[in-house]
Amino acid sequence: MGRRGLFLLFLAFLDTVSAVRFAWPSPDVLHTPAYVFLSALAPLSFWAALWAAVGALCLVQAFKQRDAIAFGFAAAIKFLWSAIYLIAWVLDEVPQAYASAAFWVFAGAVVHVISTWPEIPKGDQ
Repeated sequence: MGRRGLFLLFLAFLDTVSAVRFAWPSPDVLHTPAYVFLSALAPLSFWAALWAAVGALCLVQAFKQRDAIAFGFAAAIKFLWSAIYLIAWVLDEVPQAYASAAFWVFAGAVVHVISTWPEIPKGDQ
């Protein structure tokens, strides 16, 4: 496994943690503006399944040479998340959601940029 694969493992971990927080949310966050907004768009179980699917894809493709699909979905879900938070902020549903939108667009951009980097040949590391 090279550096791209290792990065996909990091993404698999991040996306799985995101899935877990929606699959088994803490009762004290269920009534926060962000969770209320997300629940209005789709059930939390849908969001959990979406994040889990991307995490699983990243995990599987971390061990493959062809990993473009995992990188594409990993970036896409982060850009989607950014858009959701931006919409929530514009609609005044989630206070200061612009900060979450900025974080997720940054994360998506990092994933996208790293997806364009070639793997370093084993002898050159």
